[in-house]
Amino acid sequence: MLKRGKNEPLLTYFKRITDNRGELDLDYSEWAELILGENRYSSDNARKAYYIIKPMLDMLDKDEIEDDNKRLSKLEKKELSLKKEKEKLKDLRRRMNKEIRECARRENTIEMIEESIKGLADVKPLVVDKTAEILEGNEAILNFSDFHLGIAISKVYCNEYNEDIARQRIEILIKKTIKYCEVNDVKKLHLLINGDLINGYKYLSLIADKDMSVVESVTRSGEIISEMITELCKKINSVDLYFTIGNHANMKQIKDNLPEDNFEYLIFDFIRLRVKELENLTIHTNKFGDDIADIRIGNRLILGTHGHNDKPKQVISKLCTFVDEKASMVLLGHYHHFYSEESNDMNVVVNGSIVGCDPYANKLRLKSEPMQVLIVFDDKGDEICTYKVKLK
Repeated sequence: MLKRGKNEPLLTYFKRITDNRGELDLDYSEWAELILGENRYSSDNARKAYYIIKPMLDMLDKDEIEDDNKRLSKLEKKELSLKKEKEKLKDLRRRMNKEIRECARRENTIEMIEESIKGLADVKPLVVDKTAEILEGNEAILNFSDFHLGIAISKVYCNEYNEDIARQRIEILIKKTIKYCEVNDVKKLHLLINGDLINGYKYLSLIADKDMSVVESVTRSGEIISEMITELCKKINSVDLYFTIGNHANMKQIKDNLPEDNFEYLIFDFIRLRVKELENLTIHTNKFGDDIADIRIGNRLILGTHGHNDKPKQVISKLCTFVDEKASMVLLGHYHHFYSEESNDMNVVVNGSIVGCDPYANKLRLKSEPMQVLIVFDDKGDEICTYKVKLK
């Protein structure tokens, strides 16, 4: 077909005629006449023009293809980008819905706990009939940590644990603490509530072995500890109370929990409300943050922290640098076995646990008896003795 098509672009027509000159049986002069519209060139000049114009048309065609490819590539990139943004929106929507559900669950949990506190305060008030006269004497610290109420252990070598056993061990702890305080003429007991009071959502593998719901563990642990404080206040002249948060009572089943997303804040509030009528009890506010308690005996500073952010061999130097003050002792929990080390007149003491051996420790071939640490000091803050209070 020698004539230009009805809707055929001129450039496309020129290229078609040029590319197919041989197939169309056109000599160079005939080709030149179709391209230029007139025959005024010799065959030799037309031939020369052909070999100049054909490469130019090929180049224009190549550029056009490359432009099309670039445009296509840009469109594909835009489409890919839109798909990515769409997926991001889906992920964000899923996360928002999950956060809304978790927030609603936390609010419901808080409301339930507040109601249970009000009911307990009316039905079972915690009071001390007679406050003992405060006399001069020694002081002691009871490091209370790793209660882990809510976990049920029945298939671990050398240990069993549930709410009934937890209560029995607390009874033993109360009796032995009072006995050792009386023997050592302790007039003031510093009670450090040092984290991991419940098992929470920290390890999903242990939820299947739970003894109660998280909400129940919050209220029951709060009540058990409040009753323990009351019993200690009945027998010891003065009790000072301190709190630090642990790492097991998280409100979420994820690793990136914010520090405030911790059920232990609710437990602490529960305890404060339950023991507010105890006249010989003083509740302290931490100077250096929610996870570091500061206890002062004589001219000594003793720091308490749960231990999940610290290594025992490094904790003294790090904490002293952090609080910008020398401490004579640091009390830890978290590790579930007793450990003590002294260096440069400073001592780190790691507590045992109420729970004892659990499936995780058993898997690592680690064995630890349930125990807590009670340390007695003179009025200057010098250590007199340390008791490993065994709870079996």
